[in-house]
Amino acid sequence: MKVSGYGAPYAGLAGLLAVTGHDYPVFFRFRGGKGVATSIGALLVYAPYVGLFTVLIWLAVLFISRYSSLGALTAFTLLPLNMLVFKKGLTGLSLSFLFAILIYIKHRENIRRLLQGRESRVGQKKNN
Repeated sequence: MKVSGYGAPYAGLAGLLAVTGHDYPVFFRFRGGKGVATSIGALLVYAPYVGLFTVLIWLAVLFISRYSSLGALTAFTLLPLNMLVFKKGLTGLSLSFLFAILIYIKHRENIRRLLQGRESRVGQKKNN
């Protein structure tokens, strides 16, 4: 597969670097976002069907549980399996594990809150 004139491994590496830059931006003292949207964007470039399927998993879990973080964690936990199903090879499998690891590292607090039952749900009003 060619992506913008370069091979898929380079597109995957560029996506991984974009996610890492979003998660740990130099100009904000290495404090950034959680990389889910950037990861999905990179996936849609690298492997469009895998990216679309990842979004659908996230939306399904979000719809059922109303926890956005749980949707992201579930979708990226299943990402390596999706890379295998869509036959993206060793590069896709390696990339999926790295994306998942980054998502889990950045969502440590969300995981704690989920386990404690304190994670806020989408649409839930905040307590003052």
